[in-house]
Amino acid sequence: MTDLTQRLPTLNALVVFEAAYRLRNFTHAADEMRLSQASVSRRIRELEQDLGVRLFERRRYDVVPTMEGETFAKTVRLSLNELATAADDLRSRG
Repeated sequence: MTDLTQRLPTLNALVVFEAAYRLRNFTHAADEMRLSQASVSRRIRELEQDLGVRLFERRRYDVVPTMEGETFAKTVRLSLNELATAADDLRSRG
């Protein structure tokens, strides 16, 4: 498991990224996640530093995913949805 913890971004960073990607706005993502806009911006910046690529082009009132951001979002969304489905399945058994 240690290898995964070193290779993977935090789940929190991935969830923040997914919200920012879907909403195309760090402020709206912050509102949805009950965080400050600065916190969302910082987590995205840290994720970008970890991955070594820019995930968003920042504009005055919104953000636009880069090509790398679009590609990463597809995998993140699929993975998060699969985790949510597996968790729902386990909950329904309990």
